[in-house]
Amino acid sequence: MDLKQFFPHYQPIVDVLTGNIGGYEALARCETHDGSIISAWPFFNDEQINVEDKITVDRHIRSTALATFAARPGGEFISVNISPAFIQPERSDLGENTLALLDRLELPPYKVVTEITEAPGKRKSVNVLAKRFREAGLQVAIDDFGAGYSHMERLFDLRPDYLKIDMNLFRLASRGGVRADYLQALRYVTERNDIKVVYEGVETEDEFMFAVDCGARFIQGFLFSNAESTILPIDQFRDQVTALRQRYLSRKSGVRKDAALHKADVNHAILALKELVLDEDLSKVEVSELRKLGVIRFFVCRADGEQVSSNYNVLDKLTVDRSFCGFNWGTRPYFPEMIASRDATDDADYIVHSSTYKDQERQELCRTYGVSLSANHLLMVDVSETDLVTYVK
Repeated sequence: MDLKQFFPHYQPIVDVLTGNIGGYEALARCETHDGSIISAWPFFNDEQINVEDKITVDRHIRSTALATFAARPGGEFISVNISPAFIQPERSDLGENTLALLDRLELPPYKVVTEITEAPGKRKSVNVLAKRFREAGLQVAIDDFGAGYSHMERLFDLRPDYLKIDMNLFRLASRGGVRADYLQALRYVTERNDIKVVYEGVETEDEFMFAVDCGARFIQGFLFSNAESTILPIDQFRDQVTALRQRYLSRKSGVRKDAALHKADVNHAILALKELVLDEDLSKVEVSELRKLGVIRFFVCRADGEQVSSNYNVLDKLTVDRSFCGFNWGTRPYFPEMIASRDATDDADYIVHSSTYKDQERQELCRTYGVSLSANHLLMVDVSETDLVTYVK
C-alpha cells in the first residue's frame, strides 16, 4: 500500500450570509493505476482490507489536510471526517492522535470541525470522543443528519455546533411533503440552540432557495464547486452568492407581497363578517366572496377557548356543523396570543392569526384568524393559505 496514492481534495462550504467560503471539507481521494482520481470510498468499504490499513490511510489523509490548512492564513474552518468505524472504544486516549497533530501544526482548534457520522454500537464512544474534542476547543458536526433511525438521539447527545443534512433527505424534502415540514421544524430547533445548518449536495438554484428557506447558514455542492485539489480563494463565489441572494429576496418578497395583500383582503372580509354575526343576520353573508378568499369556515368561541357556536362551513352556501360545539381551543398556540392582543389594545377590530397548519377536514394549509366580538366572545375564521416555502419544481 502506497500512502502517496491517497490524499485530500477540498470542497468549499459557502457562507450564505457573507458570500465567502466559510470553510472546506477535506474529502478522501485516491489515484488509480491508470492515473484517474476517484473517491477513496471503495477502499474504506472494502471488507478485504484490514482495519489497521484503513486507519493508517485515514490518519494520513487527515494529517495532510490539516497540514495544508495550517499553512494558510484566514478565518475559515477545515472540516474533517471522523469515522466511528475506526473508533476503538476500549482506548482511554480517544482523539489524542488528532489533538497531538493540531499541537504540532500549531493549528488553532476552533478552526477545525470534526464531522461525526452514525455507526451501530458506537454511540457511547462517539459521545466520549465528541466531548473530548469540544473540551479541547474543536467544533463538532453531525454528518448525514436525517439518515438512519437514531439521528434525533445524536442531536440530543452531541449538541453539535453544525448539522449537516443528509443529501437524500434534502432531495426528497425539496419537493414538498412531510420531509419538507420536518426540515422546517428542525430550523426552529437549530435556531433556538445556535446550531449552524449545512446543506450539502446542492446543485441547482431552486435547491439553494429551498435550503435557505430551511435555515441554511452554509451551502455545499456542485452549484458552487466539486472537491478540488487546491483550496479555492475565500471570495471565489461572492458574486454568485450575491446574485442568488438578490433573486431569492426578489422571489420571496413577491410571494410575501401577494400573501400580505391576501391577508388585508381577508381582514376586511372578517370585519364585515363580524358585523353580520353581531347583528345575527347571516343571510347577508357573501358566500362567493368568502370562497374566493379561501375562507373555509367560521365559528364563535368564548374567551376561555370553548366553542359556543356551530361551524359555519363556506361551500356553495353556508352549511352548519354542530359537532364541534363544546370543543375548547384554548391550548392552541394562537389562542393565548389572541387574548393577549385583545387585552393589550383598545382596538376592538384588532385581528390576529395562527401560524399555518393542515386543516384536518380539507387536508390543505390554513390559518385561523380571530377578532373580538365582545369582552367574552371571539369570532374565529379558518382560511386556506398558500405555502410560502420555495420547492424544487
